[in-house]
Amino acid sequence: MVPTNAHLDLRVQHHRRFDEQSLIAPDGEIVVVRRKDGGKRSPEKTQRIYVSYSDASCGRFRAVWKFRSRNWWVETIPRGDRASRLYPIFEMQMVWMEQIAPILDEVLKGLPDTITWRLITSDWPQMRSEDIRAPSIDEINAAIVTSHDPETNTVTSEIGPAFFEGLSVPYNASEAALVHAVALEAVRLSGATIADMPCLMLRLVPSPQARQLHAFAPQDFRDQVRDSIEQSATHVTAFDDAAIRLGLGWYGVPRPGGTLRGKDECTQALNAITVAAEEQFCKDLSIYERHALIDRVVSNREASIFDKRRWERTSAAIMGLASDPEETRNEIFERLMKANGTDLASRIILEAAICECPVGVGYELADIDLSRLMAQAMMIHHLGGYSDAIHYEGMKPEIRISPAGEVQIDTSFFEGIVEPVGRSFATLQLEKHGKDYKGLLRDPELSPADVSDLVEAAFLVAWEAEIGLPFVEFRVGLEALENRLYEKGAVYEIVSRNDIIEYLSQHMERAEAFVSAIELISRPSWKSVAPPFNDQDRQPWRFRRRLSVARRPMLRIEEALNASVVVAPGMIRDAFSIMLHNYYQGQFDLSILSSKEMRRWREHIVAKEATEFEERVVVRLQELGWNARRGVKFSQVFGKGLSEDPGDIDVLAWHPDGRVMLLECKDLQFAKTPSEIAKQLSKFRGKTDEKGRPDLLAKHLKRVMLANENKAAFSAHLKLNKVVVDGALVFANTVPMSFAADRIGHAVTLLTYDRLAHFFA
Repeated sequence: MVPTNAHLDLRVQHHRRFDEQSLIAPDGEIVVVRRKDGGKRSPEKTQRIYVSYSDASCGRFRAVWKFRSRNWWVETIPRGDRASRLYPIFEMQMVWMEQIAPILDEVLKGLPDTITWRLITSDWPQMRSEDIRAPSIDEINAAIVTSHDPETNTVTSEIGPAFFEGLSVPYNASEAALVHAVALEAVRLSGATIADMPCLMLRLVPSPQARQLHAFAPQDFRDQVRDSIEQSATHVTAFDDAAIRLGLGWYGVPRPGGTLRGKDECTQALNAITVAAEEQFCKDLSIYERHALIDRVVSNREASIFDKRRWERTSAAIMGLASDPEETRNEIFERLMKANGTDLASRIILEAAICECPVGVGYELADIDLSRLMAQAMMIHHLGGYSDAIHYEGMKPEIRISPAGEVQIDTSFFEGIVEPVGRSFATLQLEKHGKDYKGLLRDPELSPADVSDLVEAAFLVAWEAEIGLPFVEFRVGLEALENRLYEKGAVYEIVSRNDIIEYLSQHMERAEAFVSAIELISRPSWKSVAPPFNDQDRQPWRFRRRLSVARRPMLRIEEALNASVVVAPGMIRDAFSIMLHNYYQGQFDLSILSSKEMRRWREHIVAKEATEFEERVVVRLQELGWNARRGVKFSQVFGKGLSEDPGDIDVLAWHPDGRVMLLECKDLQFAKTPSEIAKQLSKFRGKTDEKGRPDLLAKHLKRVMLANENKAAFSAHLKLNKVVVDGALVFANTVPMSFAADRIGHAVTLLTYDRLAHFFA
């Protein structure tokens, strides 16, 4: 029975979250304030900044830091009648008050209980990045005029244009100078003497990356048209994520559910559930008007991508301000994962909508509808991944269908491997964004029109054969679309295909070929796929699909040749980057490459990169005092041929003390999905398949065993008195196997390139 006060805990949580209070401001006015946010990144995880929302609605920006008897007020005031972009400066002031107030409260006991910090600011100047000259520290300090009034207990700071110009310095110069000036006035106001001001400043500004304001130069098309991108994005709500799970499992197991075990039984049930989820997804899409739905989803996706980039670009600054860096890192990961989910779900919706939604009739899409559709899209993605993960023996072949019809799985595969792999990749990405911060403060360097000196001729030939037009002309078409939308001030448009062909024809010769190479055409139904494509090109749980928005980002909304198309240059630029990377790195399967030139390129680049990685390993081992050679044949070591070729030793390493290592070196592509991770793991189990063919680990173990059986041959070949032979797998980057040692039924050493020194030193 539901108690009559069941909502009490929720009301208490809500009250604690906002903690609305009435305070008397220093000018005698009664002000209603409430907590700025939940305080996840605040000291002691408690938000002590309270904001006056009634003031903000009137254009006045005032808040208070409240702790015990302390009420320390902050207010951002424009110089003159008004200043543009005032709120970001107010946000900066609140962030630093929250950072410095607890420390000043601890150090300066003589400070009064009520203080006001008034920040008077000039307009944030709008400057072209090429005109920005990073000011010196002295110039920044000169632009900050700070004083205090002991009668009113007020600290007043005025910041001029050089303060904002200082935001173009890669480290925190302007905000640190402002904090230093305010701290000096606080010391004077308290009447105290600080013997070691630099030490205090180090506590107040703990990291040179810690900052709130950023002066990024436009880096790409989305930055140039950012004013046309929605400020907030709709994501999958927890309610919709939970609601769509109920009853789903009954399509695989009749009511009231039960537990399934074994690969065949589990995959059969999951496949049936996935088919049912896809059919329900298509049915739900059929009630929405096609153009309106696509318009809403594209707009929301662009907002989510822009928000994600903001988190990525400012991640180092956020971490620098964090009271708990690890928890803040987790918060950033969660934000990025949510954005990735919205991106993926939006692409799946678009791919299905151009086939399933009716044209000219149907409902418009509300936020609550979008959340549910995204939840359904992600569920299909997950279900297909579960089935593949069980098929490749990555996930335990056991699923339970609860009495409520929810599909429940063993989560150890995700908790022990999938999530750590994703977190490892995200960590590397955040580190890269931190290193790239300096470059964001200036306009990017333009790529030359002639790329023949930058890209191998064989790849350019393969690109043209595979895509249907030269690489340079593809870029011309993309840049023409970016210029078109930039002039319109729009992040995307829905326009007649003929109009786009006509426009592109003014800038390039093969406009039709360009559009054909990147357009995703409406089909009679989402699940109907005609040659040369197959169903795997459509399945949402697979990456590098040919019928995906990530590969074909220009959506032809109807089948007719002159139908409307969605032109979103940001989406096309993203697809171009993905295509370039995957084609150049040879990461598309041979089966989906249509030209013999691109197949030859793939074979060439895969062999080349394998060789280059082996050479990197050889050089690193030599730096660590070992001898090493790559591509060693057993026939060379034995001085005779073998009846069965065990394969080459990627890198043979030996030490003067007699240690000999057979290294299997692999530069594997990054596995993004549970399906890809499980498939990659399946190649390193040390087993043979149903036809008796050994996997990659089994081949390596066989070579190590052969070497141990013939130590004398290795001793003679390497001119060592006595040898101890062992082996290891060396990967270029973090891979699923790094987290799955307990799943490999053999004692084997797993290393990444950056761990060679730890093992071989």
